[in-house]
Amino acid sequence: SVLALAETPAPVVAVTRMRPLSNVAQSIVEEAVRRSPTVASLIQELAQYNVIVYVDLRLKDMSERGATSILAAPGDWRMLRIVLSDRLDPLARIQTLGHELHHALEIARDGRVRDEASFREYFGRIGFSMGARSYETDGALAVERQIRADLGRRTRP
Repeated sequence: SVLALAETPAPVVAVTRMRPLSNVAQSIVEEAVRRSPTVASLIQELAQYNVIVYVDLRLKDMSERGATSILAAPGDWRMLRIVLSDRLDPLARIQTLGHELHHALEIARDGRVRDEASFREYFGRIGFSMGARSYETDGALAVERQIRADLGRRTRP
């Protein structure tokens, strides 16, 4: 007779793709997911790509409402950073977070965007310039409008 010992499977380590960098950023992300199906959907889609998205507030003067940048691209992964202005009211923070998450998703969908040069080339192609270092896309503006509509609806309990 053969005695087979059941192997204990190795623990599965989940990679958290959304990484708020403060308790305030964590609460913004949680509130956005709770109140906006659009934000929840963006985060769910981002989980399909090899990107890690850091989210934080900028406590010093910031001319934009929010910004997305590429931090690094080690191996197959890309690390992105979303910064939200701390001067925004809670609803504007949720809308801006969704807007910037859409930009993160635009980056995630194109694996060639791996540094500042490819970032600028890509957004110059899919969007339009808003200044020397700033770009916008119709898709992110549409997402922001959708989130505004989400927030106008009753919130989920």
